[in-house]
Parts: sequence; C-alpha cells; structure tokens
Amino acid sequence: MKFLGIDVGSTFLKSSVLDLEEGKVRGAAGAPTPAFAEADLQGRKLDPARKEIPMGALAEAVKNLIDEAVIKDGISGVVFSVQMHGCMLFDPEGKPLTNYISWQDTRGVMPGDNGISVLEELRGAAWKPYFEENGVLLRPNHSVIPLTHYLRENGIAPGTQFAMIGDALMRMLTGKRAPVHPTNAASSGMYSLLREEWNRELLTKLGLDVLDMPEVRDTREAAAVYTAPDGTEIPLYAALGDQQATVLGIGTGAGDVFINIGTGGQIGYCAAEPVPGPYETRPYFGGNFIRTVTQLPSGRTINVLTRFLKSILEPMGTVLYGAGESMGTVFDGADLEKAVWDYIDSLDFEKIDGDPLGLDFSFFTPEGGAVENITDSNFTAGNLIRSTYLAFAKAYTDHISDLNIPENEYAEVVCTGGVVRKNRPLMRCMQDAFSGKCRIADCTDDSMEGLLRFAKWCVRGEHIFG
Repeated sequence: MKFLGIDVGSTFLKSSVLDLEEGKVRGAAGAPTPAFAEADLQGRKLDPARKEIPMGALAEAVKNLIDEAVIKDGISGVVFSVQMHGCMLFDPEGKPLTNYISWQDTRGVMPGDNGISVLEELRGAAWKPYFEENGVLLRPNHSVIPLTHYLRENGIAPGTQFAMIGDALMRMLTGKRAPVHPTNAASSGMYSLLREEWNRELLTKLGLDVLDMPEVRDTREAAAVYTAPDGTEIPLYAALGDQQATVLGIGTGAGDVFINIGTGGQIGYCAAEPVPGPYETRPYFGGNFIRTVTQLPSGRTINVLTRFLKSILEPMGTVLYGAGESMGTVFDGADLEKAVWDYIDSLDFEKIDGDPLGLDFSFFTPEGGAVENITDSNFTAGNLIRSTYLAFAKAYTDHISDLNIPENEYAEVVCTGGVVRKNRPLMRCMQDAFSGKCRIADCTDDSMEGLLRFAKWCVRGEHIFG
C-alpha cells in the first residue's frame, strides 16, 4: 500500500510516496508555495504587515501533486504536515471569505485606535489564565491575534466558519468541511489542552463566539475523500502540525529532547503531562505533550547574513579578503548561492582571529537587530559567521533549562531540520555547546518519516513511535 505525504511549507510544497509495506519514503516532488497575495478577496490592497496566501492557488498546487501521484504511483491515501498558526474564514455555504492569513502576518502588532495593538492587549494579566490553559505564550503568529484584529476591523457574521490550513485545503479540494487535528488546533491559541476542545470562554470574551468552529479530532479515520480526475476516491487524513510531524519522524517519545532548526527554530522536551512553564505546550502523540521554546535562531536568521555576503560579492565579482581567509572566487556566471555556502562549509573557526562579535537576532521586529563589539581586527566575513553560530548554540543551551526537565536529566539531544543537517560548522558548534550530547537524527527526511509513521498508524494501528 502506498500513500502520498505532502508537506505544506512556507516557501515550498514537498511530496513523497510512502511505502507502508516496506516502511520506506520514496522519491520527491514539489512546487513553490504561492506568493503572498497583493489584495484580499474584496480587492483591497494589502499592506506589508498582512501576509495572505491565495488559497485557490495553493489548493491547485496540492491537487496537481495528488493527481500526478494517483497516475504514477497508485496511491491509496494522503497524509499532510502543514505550517501552523494561520487561519481563514468561509461563509456557511463554504465560499471563502478571506485568503489564508499566514503565520507570518503581523497586523495584530500594529497599534489600534487606542494606541495599543491586539497583541499587547491580549498579553495583559486579564487574559493570562486563558492562554495558560491553552499552553500558549502569545505571539503575533497565533491565529487568535490576526483573527481578533480582523473581527475589529471588518466584523464577522454569525455562522462564519473558521478553518486552519489543512482543513481549508481539504474544503477546497472536496467541497466538504474537514476536522482539524489537535496538533494544528492548539497552534491557534484558542484550543484548551485541559479540556481537549476549543476554549469557548476565551472565544466569548473576544467576541469570536459568532464563529462556527470545526471539529477537532485525533483519529485514524479519514478526514475527507478526494475524487481524482479518473474517478479514484482518495482518503485524506487530518493534517498534522509541521513541528509534531518532524519530531515524530525522529521517533521522539516521552523523556526525549530535540532541537529543530529549519525556517524556524525550536528546542523541546516530550512530557506526559501538560505542565505550565516558560514554554509553549503542544499536543503530541500517544497522549504526550511537547514543551517547546520557539522563535529561536533559525534559517531565517542565517538568510539575513548570507544575503549580506552575496550583496557584497555579486557587484564585486572578484576575491574578497578578510583577516587572511579567502572569501570566494571570481564570479563569472558562477552560482553565487553555492559559492557562499561552500565558503561557510570550509571555515575552520579555530583559525579565525579576533573576539566574537555581539549579535542581536531581532531582525524581524520593527526595532531590528544589531551587530556589536566590532573592533579594528574582528569584523570579517569569517568571524561574522563564527559569531553567528556560537550565538545560535548559546541560545539553545540557555533555553534547555526552561523546559523543566525532571532533575535536568536527558541522555542526548537529537537535532533535526534542514538548516542544521546541511550545515556542518553549525552542527559542530551545537555539539561543543552540549558537551557532545548532541547528534543529528538518523533519518534524512524527518517530516516524511513522521508522515509515514502516522499513515501506518491510521491504516494498521501500528505503534506510532516504533
């Protein structure tokens, strides 16, 4: 039996065939995630704070991946992992009222008429018990923030249907409403971990009780059925949150510590109980929960620095030197991106002179980040990269103590995510920082391995950790 696994990322859609008989992930296909819309569905121009994905274009891209796999591979089901936190609205008949409001949307950070943003307001003491029950340390990306802003700006008619990205895709593909998996529902900031249902008291207090909320279901049953062009009926299973799918892929169970560095960065611990703390608590599998510290340095951070290096090299088209190390080659039609990463991969940090630079990674806030402690000898390309990776490692070691691990005992830290997997200098810094207790996960495609485990559980009830 073969399933198709689809990972709906922020920049790319990736799919692989999951062979349930042999327990293998086979092949890869994909397409770019559609660019952010320039206008909302009412034709109003979107300002830079509003990051909305046209759901019709996204659903069409997913449909193409499924249709191709039906013809080529004879798949008999589809499982998804998806970017979390965002949301969209449908009218009671299933007509989209909004684009998909992405987790990258920051409208809720903008000051309102009273000079206070939705985020600032909901971080107040009066709201703390609700979000503590929901396992949330409130951030701009939680659905509740842009959704509340939308309510106050546009109003919401009673019976309007709330959706997250997985069930919204299934709605677009099948015309029928689908349930939400708890791993996604919790990322909205509106789901009670203790009651395992939408936090109705919070919704009422916010004025969001006018919404028709979807069913939340953790089940082996299909969430919807898609009919391919040739008439084949393909079960679609409830979409998993991308973090939980990735962590599942490396076999994480109760008591394990993991680090995920991809587009975003997190450190987490798998626990049996949802205990509040200076971290987010997210539903996992087997009745467990993930305690996770999020928004740590990640691929987005590194991209800022590599763009800086490329902006220097591209116009120069020649060799740049700093503190004795060769920065690159003459770029005569060469692949600039590859050259920069080859340079980073070749660095020997022990041979780079000068004290590390001080780095503030707040690049994505209105205030911006900073590079500090510059002297007449240490402001070189090599030291910028070294300082970045040392600061990465320190950020993760600093936050492991926030996870309230009993007696602070853990056997090892398993690292996953494309950034750390492909970046040897960064992984060396992580290993040094964790005194050798840090290793790369064994599998090469963590999210697809997680979807394979999930598919085998859905079809056969096989133990999900294994």
